[in-house]
Amino acid sequence: MTRAVLCAVALLAAPAVAGSAVEAPGRIYHCQDGGIVEARYIGADHALVRFMGRAMMMEAGPAADGVRYVGGGWQWWTRGMDEGLIAPVRPGAGMAAEPGRRCAVSARATN
Repeated sequence: MTRAVLCAVALLAAPAVAGSAVEAPGRIYHCQDGGIVEARYIGADHALVRFMGRAMMMEAGPAADGVRYVGGGWQWWTRGMDEGLIAPVRPGAGMAAEPGRRCAVSARATN
C-alpha cells in the first residue's frame, strides 16, 4: 500500500483530533443540488473525498485549470480551495463526460 492509502485508512478508521499528526486539511462543500462533498487533501497528489455516503481515495490527474482528482468512479475538480465540481466517471474513462455538480464552501462549513 502507498503511504497516501495508509493515511486514508487511518483517517477513516478513527475520528480526527484537531492538531493530530494524521489529520489532513479538510473542507466541506455544499452543492447546488443539496449534496455535500467532504474533501481531505493528502499531500499534493491525493484527496480523500466523501460523497453520497462513500469515501473514495482519489489521485490527482492532468487538468487545464485547478486540480482534478479521480477515483472510485468519480471526479472531483477543484479551482482554489473554496469551489469544485463533482461528476461521475464512466468505467474505463479517465475523465468525466459531463461538467458535474457545482459545490462551494460556505463560511460556516470550513473545518
